[in-house]
Amino acid sequence: MADPDATAQPDREAPAPRPAGLTALAVMNFIFAAIFGLSALSGLVVLGTHGALPGREAAALHETAALMAVIGPWLLAGGLITALLLLLSGFGYLHQRLVQGRYLGNAYAILALALLAMTIHTDHRPFSAFTVTPLVYPLVTLALINVFFRDRLRA
Repeated sequence: MADPDATAQPDREAPAPRPAGLTALAVMNFIFAAIFGLSALSGLVVLGTHGALPGREAAALHETAALMAVIGPWLLAGGLITALLLLLSGFGYLHQRLVQGRYLGNAYAILALALLAMTIHTDHRPFSAFTVTPLVYPLVTLALINVFFRDRLRA
């Protein structure tokens, strides 16, 4: 009788084990996706309630709403798209997929950097620690998926 292991197809390569760093990157993506998604949804709520507050809170919120009327739709849409890209690329990292992992991860990082530049430009903020912090994760993502895990994310 033939050994069942001997009849296994030798031309199918076993998938390489996923590195722990790629798993950690996926988990971070899921966490940031939740944060970006909730932040964008809370922005919609704030814009919808700007007339419901009395006194000084309403005036301060009205100024914020005036600024958000100009850039708000772009930032809210960008936040939701960013959350979606983080979520999808996180699953791509877990499954080690080229398009879903690397390409969507790169798209997230570029969009996040563009949204950060838009926010800095519209708020007229100087470059400081508050602008460096949101820069870190997109740059780390670009480095990890394009340098360190380049061979692990495949079609």
